[in-house]
Amino acid sequence: MDIDDINTAIKHSYTTGDKIFWDNIDNTGIQTGIYFVTAVNETDIFLSFSGSDVFSKKYIPLRINSTGQYVVKSGFQNKNLEHQKILKKFPYVRKEQYFDDPNDRDVKNRAVGLLANGVEIYPPTVFDEQIYYGDVVNIKVTSSGKNYDVINGPDLIVQDQNGSGCKAFPTVTGSFREVRLVSPGIGYQKKPKITVEGGNGNGAVLESNFVKGKIIVNFKADGTSVNSNSETIDFPTSHNFELGEEVFYDSKNNTPIGNLISGATYFIRIVDSKTIALHTSFQDAVNNTNTVNIGAPSFGFHSFVSTKSKIRLPKYMLKNLEVGIQIEK
Repeated sequence: MDIDDINTAIKHSYTTGDKIFWDNIDNTGIQTGIYFVTAVNETDIFLSFSGSDVFSKKYIPLRINSTGQYVVKSGFQNKNLEHQKILKKFPYVRKEQYFDDPNDRDVKNRAVGLLANGVEIYPPTVFDEQIYYGDVVNIKVTSSGKNYDVINGPDLIVQDQNGSGCKAFPTVTGSFREVRLVSPGIGYQKKPKITVEGGNGNGAVLESNFVKGKIIVNFKADGTSVNSNSETIDFPTSHNFELGEEVFYDSKNNTPIGNLISGATYFIRIVDSKTIALHTSFQDAVNNTNTVNIGAPSFGFHSFVSTKSKIRLPKYMLKNLEVGIQIEK
C-alpha cells in the first residue's frame, strides 16, 4: 500500500492485531518499523507499538500529508513476487475424501497451492504468530495470592480483544484469621456458646471475651434522624438500649436538638431496634407517658451514652484456626 497514492478511500484488508511494516523513505512521518493494526472500518486504521497497546487502545499519532510512506504486511517487506524454480507432482485425478477427520485439516503454514507460472500459494497466517481461539474450557491459577476476604471474595474478570461472554467465579480456600463482630450485643450473664457452621472447614474453636463498658451511640442530628412529628430519634444501626435505661445526652458542642439539654439525662423507651423515644423518668418510659417533645433538628453528630456500664462482647478469641474453608460466589 503506497500512502502517496491514496487520493480516495481504499480497503486496507487488515484486521485488528495484524502486524505491518511501515516504510518511511522520506523521513517525513513515523519511523520505519513494525506496528500493530486496529481496524476501525474497511478504510481506516489505528497504529500501535505492540499487541498489548492494541488491547489497551494506545495509538500512535500520525502526521497527515506525509510523502514517501509505504505499508506492507509484516514479513513481506523487501520481497518481490516471482516464480520459483521448483517441480511438484499433483494427482491426475482428484481424490475425494468423504470421511476425513476435520481435526486434520490444518495447513500448518505450508504451501496450499501452486499457480501455473510456478508461484506457490500460502495461507494468510504464514507470517503470523500462532493464534488460539474458541471457548474458555478451564482457568489455571498461576499465582494464588493471599489475604483475600473469604466472605467478599475477589471478582474474576476475563478480558480479551475479540472474545467475550466468559463468566467465572473463584473459589477461595483458607483458614480463619480473625472474627469481626457486627454488633457486640448486651445483657449477657455468662459467656455464650459460639459455633461455626458451613464453609466445608473444620477445627475452629472460638471463645468470647467479656468486657464491661458504657454504650455510646452516635447519630447525625439532622432531619434524617430527628423526627419531631413522631417525637423519636432514629439511628443508622441497632442502639442496644433497654426499656427504661438512663442515658446521658451529649450534643458534642453543637446546637442541642430542640427541647433537649446537652448534659442532661433521659430515660429510654424502645420503639424498635433502631428508634427510641425519651422520657424524664423511668416510670414514664415504662408506662409510655409524658414523652419528651422533640423539637427542631440540629446539625453535626450527637450521642447518647448509657450512665451504667454493661457487659458486652467486644471480640472473639480464636483458640484454634479452622482450615479448609471454601467460599464460592
